[in-house]
Amino acid sequence: MRATKIRIMTQNQGLWSFFGQLLTFLNFIEAKTPGMEKQIPTAAVNAKGDFFFNPKFLKDMDKNKLMSLMCHEILHLAYSHPSRTGGRDPKIWNIAADLKVNQDLTEASLEQIKGGLYPTNDSYKIGKKTIVKISTKTTEQLYQEIYDNCTREEVENQQVMQDLTNLQGEGNPSDDGDEGKEGNSSGLKEMSPSEIKASELDWQAKVKAASLQSQGTMPAGLRRELNELENPTISWHELLRQRFRSMQYRRTWKKPSKRWFSMGYYFQGRLKEKSVKCVAAIDTSGSIGDAQIKRAFSELWGLMQEFKFLEVHVMSCDAQVWTVDKLTEKNKGDLLNIALKGGGGTDFRPVFDRVHELLNDQIDTLAFFTDLYGTFPEDSPNYQTIWITDTKDYAVPFGRTVLLD
Repeated sequence: MRATKIRIMTQNQGLWSFFGQLLTFLNFIEAKTPGMEKQIPTAAVNAKGDFFFNPKFLKDMDKNKLMSLMCHEILHLAYSHPSRTGGRDPKIWNIAADLKVNQDLTEASLEQIKGGLYPTNDSYKIGKKTIVKISTKTTEQLYQEIYDNCTREEVENQQVMQDLTNLQGEGNPSDDGDEGKEGNSSGLKEMSPSEIKASELDWQAKVKAASLQSQGTMPAGLRRELNELENPTISWHELLRQRFRSMQYRRTWKKPSKRWFSMGYYFQGRLKEKSVKCVAAIDTSGSIGDAQIKRAFSELWGLMQEFKFLEVHVMSCDAQVWTVDKLTEKNKGDLLNIALKGGGGTDFRPVFDRVHELLNDQIDTLAFFTDLYGTFPEDSPNYQTIWITDTKDYAVPFGRTVLLD
């Protein structure tokens, strides 16, 4: 394992420079206990960059295959696959994620790992369905295509490694970073949603830095997907709808899957999400029109009716936060008539400060309706920020921009 790491890190040309830089951030944890061996039969990675490996799985791998495995898991992190799972079917998501990653590795001519899902000529067949143009589709698009067109039996017949996890090691990494301590009997514990989100943001920054330092050698498929994620072409309310739809259920080890448990396997079950907080901040300095604000409230109310677990807090602001209200049936009419202050400048920082003070940053998404002309916070928060605006071609320091429709 150590020799393979060194081999990747010391190959400074082209794509290897990109992989080598990201490899230094992985925390290798060996599945030593019987409990860990059962939960990690092959290898897996979480949003934080913990690389779990079962020594029995690696035993017969030569250096080239080990290099492919490490690059495979690095790409999962670069794509944010562990944190983008949401409430989706974990096996179908893992299949879609593996097809994206292995398409990149195939284009880079890396050696294939036995049993992996490798596209041929940018396509892959599952049952009767042939998925084509994999390199041009996002992981979400691949997931939906498999979900809509493949039977459960066809999905279960795919020998996927199930290498995306929200578990983390309880022990600390060793000094050389190659092994972790066992921790308790299983050596694993579940990551919290805030830990997953913070880790996702951390890895996004690492990927961008690695791409710049390696002179733009990021795999083409990864570059396309990250660009699609950062510059979505769908409306802001549909973007939120897709996100909340994936969050209707959450995976948990506290409630094992009955279907898998009956076959002797201990996998996560699903629980309905009880509450997800979202903040909608309205810039009332005159940058957003009255009709647009009313349309925004109507769409937010529609989302709350569709997703009963959704809790929306509304803030009106310009250079300061003027009002904070929880959107309910009783006050929705009043909030539709929110006053436009006009005339003043805009400072985005008080909104982020108020989210911290009132909600302890425990929200999933901040949707900020603004023209983007204002003072931004220096640091990005550990939750998703969507800037909804009618200003085109404005570079924000963090978050995503979506045009106001």
